[in-house]
Amino acid sequence: MTDTAQRPTLTTGMAVLAVIGLLAVAGCETRSASTTVAPLGGEVERVVILEPCEDRTGLQISRDLAGEATAAMAKAIRESEVFRTGTGAPLRVSCDVEGFIEGSAVKRWVMPGWGATKGTLRAAVWRTGDGGDAMLGVFESRGQVSSGGLYTLGADDYILDVAARDIVRQMEAWARGV
Repeated sequence: MTDTAQRPTLTTGMAVLAVIGLLAVAGCETRSASTTVAPLGGEVERVVILEPCEDRTGLQISRDLAGEATAAMAKAIRESEVFRTGTGAPLRVSCDVEGFIEGSAVKRWVMPGWGATKGTLRAAVWRTGDGGDAMLGVFESRGQVSSGGLYTLGADDYILDVAARDIVRQMEAWARGV
């Protein structure tokens, strides 16, 4: 007896899109670090006030890295299952752009590692109160695209988004006690 059921076939176009998608994901990596001073404890959902990020790079470029990082952190928090932004929140998140290198897709294509795009964000979570603010944790993410060619064009436009999502993932794990 033979199995005559038809199996789904992968078209050439679908295969090309799958390979491009895998290469784009494989080209970006993050390194995470966190230091927590106190557990968050209590309820699962957390309301935070996101302060505007600061650009600590010292770079003299025409981009608003602080604004881009603030937008990236706000988006990552909006997409979070644990945190949300709100006024009068008991938690405050401050954010710094610690490093940024625009990089070059052409250089990455010629020699992986050469022309890497890098973005480093650091965020601190503070509990606000009448007795002053108390730092609860510091989270850092170093996003990097170090290899790839044309499919990594624009990495400098999304590297801070990658780092912000990584920071919020770290914050979620911390909030859940993981």
